[in-house]
Amino acid sequence: MKVYIYCSSYQAFLAGLFLELGNKNLEYLTPNKDIIECCKTLGISYRKIKDYRLSEFLKNSEMVKREIDKQIKKLIEGELFFSHTQFDIGCFVFISRLPKNIKPRFLNFEQEYRVISKFEFNFSYFKYWLISKILNRIYKTQIVIKKNGKLYVLGIEQVYLKKNNIEIIDNKGSYTNEIITVIKNTHIPLPQVDNLLIHQELSRFISFNELTRFYKILNRKKISVKMHPNLQNHKEESYFPSLEKINSPLPVELVFRQVKNKICSVNSVSLILASKIYPGRAISLLELVEWKDDRYKLEQKNFLTQKSEGAILFPQSLHELDQLLNL
Repeated sequence: MKVYIYCSSYQAFLAGLFLELGNKNLEYLTPNKDIIECCKTLGISYRKIKDYRLSEFLKNSEMVKREIDKQIKKLIEGELFFSHTQFDIGCFVFISRLPKNIKPRFLNFEQEYRVISKFEFNFSYFKYWLISKILNRIYKTQIVIKKNGKLYVLGIEQVYLKKNNIEIIDNKGSYTNEIITVIKNTHIPLPQVDNLLIHQELSRFISFNELTRFYKILNRKKISVKMHPNLQNHKEESYFPSLEKINSPLPVELVFRQVKNKICSVNSVSLILASKIYPGRAISLLELVEWKDDRYKLEQKNFLTQKSEGAILFPQSLHELDQLLNL
């Protein structure tokens, strides 16, 4: 049977690799250019789905419907997995227009934001409320407003999935073990490195001057840096003039096997998985850099400690970091 996975995030891409281990007749459907590059790198079948802007969903709805239906007609009978109930309007519309010979199945491993059931009196909420009403009227969907902290997003509820007889596969508990299996069974065409730094976007939490100071220190260490696919540009790479750079579209989790010693980052959630696969080898640099908000820093440290069950290391000084990197 043909198996498809609608994929616009790295989490979904990794979940798809686990499915592919048991079914080589799998094909990715993705609007994400980085996921397409990942598929090319690993020699995995994919099909590009157009990435529509919000304005196109609202102003060119007939064109959007026509093009999505055209893509769907190219699919043969089988199953379609997806894992997006937030952010991805294209996925919501795509799923709602599937014919009966394509059975949708929802992989439930993402953090689901809180659904806002009561009207909130602010401009941001009103904007999302209005957009959701227009989209639901045009596409016959049941898009709702969700919230994470102060961030509003558009999404669909699991109640909607159940009403439409979409099977929900709750694999939150097994997701980590599935990704570990993927990492151990996926050959990566990259050389081995001693220590790895996971590059991430930090300017919202750490000042430019502090980042510059901190990166200058890291440039003197025996460490390679995995650039973030969305941040691979001259400005970001200029922070690391002396470090070996790994410019690969692949998720950093797939690079872990190539690391001989330590895996480092300030507060990347990827450290949690690294700590579970390689106990004692995941290092958070969180205590070595000055944060704009110390309360947020503490929240991040508590989160990493809790999720890793205390397996992530937090060096308190550069001397301690040097000792860990040279073990």
